[in-house]
Amino acid sequence: MSKNTFFSEITREAVFKYTNQEIPYQTSILTTKIIKNRNYKIYQNLIVKNNNQKRIIIGKSGKMLKNIGQFSRLQLENILKSRVHLFLKVTVGI
Repeated sequence: MSKNTFFSEITREAVFKYTNQEIPYQTSILTTKIIKNRNYKIYQNLIVKNNNQKRIIIGKSGKMLKNIGQFSRLQLENILKSRVHLFLKVTVGI
């Protein structure tokens, strides 16, 4: 399994946990860029089917997206044994 796929699956697990199993099957997570210096910088796009799902993923005042990002980041830090900066962007795809 490639790093991109592995990192995407970690974020998918967070989406699954925080959306109560409603959205993850219709959500794609694409790791677009990984930069490793002393720390990791990981950029990911969460691609959903429509604007309603986008609103659910973002949540009220961005709280759902923040929770998803924090959970994913902590999981990745535990696995990689390094500081991780995770940048998530929610987009509507096809």
